[in-house]
Order: sequence, then C-alpha cells, then structure tokens
Amino acid sequence: MPKPSWDDYSATAGNNTDVDSIDIAEGCSPAGINNAIREIMAHTADVVAGTTALSTINIDGGAIDGVTIGAAAAPTVTNLGSVATCDINGGSIDNVTIGAATAAAGTFTTVSATTVSATTFGSENQMAYGARTVSTSDPTGGSNGDVWFKY
Repeated sequence: MPKPSWDDYSATAGNNTDVDSIDIAEGCSPAGINNAIREIMAHTADVVAGTTALSTINIDGGAIDGVTIGAAAAPTVTNLGSVATCDINGGSIDNVTIGAATAAAGTFTTVSATTVSATTFGSENQMAYGARTVSTSDPTGGSNGDVWFKY
C-alpha cells in the first residue's frame, strides 16, 4: 500500500517497503533509496509547515511556552486576562468579587455568607423598610415589615 504521508507509515519496520510508492524493499534499486529519503524529507516539511496534520501526538515531557508538559498537576495561570465567556464546572473560586464592575443576576443552590447586606429584593424594594436580622436562632418578636433570615 502506498505511503504518501507520515500517517501511513507503520510502526512495524518490515511493513514499510515503500515511501510514496517508491520501492525500498530488500533488493531495490539504490536510486530508490535516494528518492525515498527525499520523499521522507518532504513529508517532514509538510508536518512542520502544518499542511499535514498528525493524527495522534503524545508528549510526555518538556515545555510549550513555559507550560510543563506531563506535570503532576494542571498549571497555575496567574493572569488569564479578559475572558469573554467561561464555563466552570468544578473547583472553587477564592477571594473574588462577582459582579464588581457590573452587577447581574445569579442562580445558586446554596448561599453561605458571613454577612448579608441587601437594599432590594425583587422589583418591589421589599427590603427598604423594617429590621433585617440574620441569625441561627428562631425568629422572636419584631414588627410588621421585619425580615428574619435563619441559617
């Protein structure tokens, strides 16, 4: 079978009897070896230029632009810059303010906070009057308009 690119070479040396249909089997013409080496160089140049993509690549070590390949843990990025969209599906975000520049709606299953401060809830400004209490105790006393958050 002709081998017109790197992807067609076999990991079994005995199966590589041609390079782009140039015979390199035992007993071939010496001219075929010269031409086959030239073809291999052209195949290499195609990969380097990006005109032939490698179907699989396995890098077990080294670095690309300062990021260590094969490290035990994912790299730490100290400045990601501005990211237009981001989908985070795990881990944690520590010591950040969400909505610092532009406040927006949030959807949460659980909110755990040391301090709760609110000026509005919903469109009716319901929190603009009355006492607001956050406590682990059951509500006691109070007057109409007071809000009690128990955690």
